[in-house]
Amino acid sequence: MRHPVIVSRASAAFWVICALLGRTSGEAQSAPTPGALDPSAIVRSATDDNYEVVLKYQAVSSEGAIRATLYLSDYATNAPIDNARITLRTTQPARITATAVQTKPGIYGIDLPSTTPGDYTAVVAIAGPANGEFAFKSLPLGKLATLSSAATKPKGRRGPLAAWGGLLLFVLVALGAVLIVRRGRMRKQLRVGAAALLVAAGGLAIHGESQGHSGHSHAPGAGGAGPRSIPKESQFLLNIRTVVARTEALREQIVAVGHVIPAPGALAAVAAPQTGRFERLGQPLAIGDRVRKGQLLGYLLVIDRLPVRSPIGGLVSEVSVTSGQWVQAGEPLARILNESQMRVEVPLFGENLTKALSSRQATVRLSALPGRSFPARIRGLAPTSSAPEQASGGSQQPTASPIPPVLFDVTNTGGFLRPGMLVEVGIESSIQYQGLAVPQSAVIYQETGPGVFVHTGPEIFEYRPVGITGRYSGRIAVSGELNSGDRIVTEGAYTLVSAPLVSTPSAPNP
Repeated sequence: MRHPVIVSRASAAFWVICALLGRTSGEAQSAPTPGALDPSAIVRSATDDNYEVVLKYQAVSSEGAIRATLYLSDYATNAPIDNARITLRTTQPARITATAVQTKPGIYGIDLPSTTPGDYTAVVAIAGPANGEFAFKSLPLGKLATLSSAATKPKGRRGPLAAWGGLLLFVLVALGAVLIVRRGRMRKQLRVGAAALLVAAGGLAIHGESQGHSGHSHAPGAGGAGPRSIPKESQFLLNIRTVVARTEALREQIVAVGHVIPAPGALAAVAAPQTGRFERLGQPLAIGDRVRKGQLLGYLLVIDRLPVRSPIGGLVSEVSVTSGQWVQAGEPLARILNESQMRVEVPLFGENLTKALSSRQATVRLSALPGRSFPARIRGLAPTSSAPEQASGGSQQPTASPIPPVLFDVTNTGGFLRPGMLVEVGIESSIQYQGLAVPQSAVIYQETGPGVFVHTGPEIFEYRPVGITGRYSGRIAVSGELNSGDRIVTEGAYTLVSAPLVSTPSAPNP
């Protein structure tokens, strides 16, 4: 015997669920960008060849004073502009003039007095390292900004019934279906109706959940592509800096390791001219003492006092005698080093040796002093090179004579280079390459490969993958979606990897 009443009730419940879920999940669209639904948040920006300007304030719905903040940075480097003179003046429907007061480097406060409500055009005049003017139109003063109906209508947010209705109905119907099926005296038609209702509720719940999320564009992972939004104040705090990419003539660089040696005449030995007792007046001679050429170092007592003088000016690098010590004629007493005259020996072979000998410029770097470099000039091959001795069974084995090292004269500014130090030498080849290059610090490396961040707007940065085509004297030649004139992030690039992506609303569902 059929139970048409129960079956019809189950069918009615099915359509009620359809109606409820259909009403709540019909138009799910992407949420607008942050602040798009806030009519009081006003953000305007502008750029020219010298400056990048961002103006922010909270609009009020009445004739009240407004505190605006203006962010001023250098267009090319993104560095905050300090101590600039900034004025703001408006035109119709009323005239206002205000002067900006610096609160932090690159951040200026502007107090706008109460005025007639309306949409104003403001002209910001800047006097600093360069002069500039920027016009901002449709600034709401004394009122809130007017948003379109599409912007004011919240999209992509589902009500409580849509969010929980499907799951709650699914659970309730599932429990009811289980109770119905477990009752042995129920007929097959009832069990079939309960199962159908269970499947329908579950399908509608899943459908509603998918509709609720279909309009939202999920941001990709931290390393994904797409523009990222960073407020100007955060850029200043994170010390994000940029450089304008240019096509330039680059020279291939050979990087090798060498060691510092004194130049000829830069290291002099002080020897005893005769046998006698060494005496020194005053403080004992010590390593690190600076002496002048011809300076008196002490005396040798033979029959009379024989003066001992420094043959060159420089630093005392070695002391082998003390006051009162008896020394023999020719015995070394001290060594003097002129640290301003240094050379570097670099072993090079094959093609690198050929390229180095055709070059005349190089740069010496010391790992203990990052960021400091010393200009060098190649002199050529060293005059001689001693071959290592090899012996086997008491007999001398013939060996191939090694190639003499390449010598470089170094300008030892500050006297930081000392004999025996290991240094890195970058030798510029005479071969030129014409292309787009960025500083080494601009390239970041992720699982997908190397890439750079491009400053595409005052508060927008876009990640772009690149290919590396060469390395040239602290710069990297790159290929990819980059153009001459792009502002490439050189400092703080890795901090942008985890920055939030800019949300772009999707088109409404048909």
